[in-house]
Amino acid sequence: PLRQFDCLEILSLVNNPVMSKKYARLWCIWRLSPSLRVLDFERVKQNERDEAKRLFEVKDGTPSDLANSILNVKSSAPSAANTFEPGEGLDHAAAKEKTAEEIQKEQSIADLKAKIRDEMAQVEAMEEYI
Repeated sequence: PLRQFDCLEILSLVNNPVMSKKYARLWCIWRLSPSLRVLDFERVKQNERDEAKRLFEVKDGTPSDLANSILNVKSSAPSAANTFEPGEGLDHAAAKEKTAEEIQKEQSIADLKAKIRDEMAQVEAMEEYI
């Protein structure tokens, strides 16, 4: 977990699905290292730290009911491994196949490139005679 990095100062979770959750930014500010200065390319402000502490801690410093409810959420990921495997979760059978229109467009582009090369070769040949 990122919490173990005591010197974590800059963190980007842009496009991470978890950041679409309510309170995600404040949760990261509260839960991660106090040394966190920048989150998702935005400076962490003191008022955000104060608001996060107000949301997720009670007066004696223990986690609030909201914090406990978040901490008790079980991950939908398999519990056997917390590692990323390249290609994991990809549906290879659903890979997009090229349509006839896309194939025709690619062929058309290849034909145009060949025509341009031929014309350039003719111009170069003509320049040799000039």
